[in-house]
Amino acid sequence: MSTKKSTATFWIWGLVALLVVLHQDNWLWENGTLVFGFLPMGLFYHACLSLAASLTWLLAVNFAWPDDLELLESTPAVASIDDPPRVTESQLPDAADQRGDASGADA
Repeated sequence: MSTKKSTATFWIWGLVALLVVLHQDNWLWENGTLVFGFLPMGLFYHACLSLAASLTWLLAVNFAWPDDLELLESTPAVASIDDPPRVTESQLPDAADQRGDASGADA
């Protein structure tokens, strides 16, 4: 892991820890203020917290996502026993080859 990626991972874990702490909001339970005239302050706070969590996840994907996952995706998959073999049109034998002669007449 590069130094840049490990630093990004450290900061993103810090943001996650901060979001966990901020999620425990006991100070807005009794607040009767309405935001935009209809939205209770506690609900507005949690909507903003959800947006912050989405931004944190976006940062995690862009800056701290492991590189080896893409390598695993780009390697060809090994066929399992449950997968039937796939035959293409070019792999099928001609009718003349099955009879044993090229003319198509019976011997």
